[in-house]
Amino acid sequence: MHKLTILIFAALVTGCVAKGGISIWTIPTTYLAEYPLGEPQQAVFDKLGTPDEQATVAGRETWTYKYGEGYGARRYSFVFEDGKVYDVVYNDQGPYNGITARGQQGQKDTAAPE
Repeated sequence: MHKLTILIFAALVTGCVAKGGISIWTIPTTYLAEYPLGEPQQAVFDKLGTPDEQATVAGRETWTYKYGEGYGARRYSFVFEDGKVYDVVYNDQGPYNGITARGQQGQKDTAAPE
């Protein structure tokens, strides 16, 4: 019975870690503070796959990846400029809603709307 419990837990945890190591358990402040801005757009695709949404915001292509559903839903939007990651914007319903990689790394001119 104990082995079965461990196997079920491992399957659940593995299922939560999805695209590119991001999951609903990812700590957004750490992820954004350490994200390599300037990374090629193709590298994002290679790690995370096809985005859930694509749009152009303020003249910049944006790919959004969604994790979780309902109140626990989280979104990471990768903003590209000249084929490279310009910023990453995090959205949820909590205190970190709207934080950005550029902001966490102390850079000015973030991609988040004012």
